[in-house]
Amino acid sequence: MDISKKIDLVLTSIFSIVLLWVYFKLLNLKVSKNVNEEQKLITKIIKENPHLNEEELIKKIESELLMKNPHLSRIISSGKGIWLRERIRKRVQEIKKMEEEISKLKEFKKK
Repeated sequence: MDISKKIDLVLTSIFSIVLLWVYFKLLNLKVSKNVNEEQKLITKIIKENPHLNEEELIKKIESELLMKNPHLSRIISSGKGIWLRERIRKRVQEIKKMEEEISKLKEFKKK
C-alpha cells in the first residue's frame, strides 16, 4: 500500500467521523429544542390552570401535547400511554419543584 492510498484512507475516515459528529450534534439540537418546547407548554398550562389537581393537570397537558404532536397518539394507541402520563407527571413535579426553589430564592433575596 503506497502513501497516497494511506492518506486517502485517513482523510476518508476523518471525513466520516466529522459527518457523524455533525449528524449527532444536529440530532441533539432537535431533541433539546423539542424538550424546551414541551417544558414551556407544560409551564404555561400550569400557570394558566392553578386550580386543577395533578390528575386533571396531566390530562390537560396530555391533550395539549397530542394536539401539538400527533405522533404521540401512536404511542398511546400502542399501549404506552402510561409511559407518556408518567413522563408528564415527572415534568410537572420537576417544574413545580423549580418554581418552589425560585420562590424561596426570591424570598431569601428580599431578606
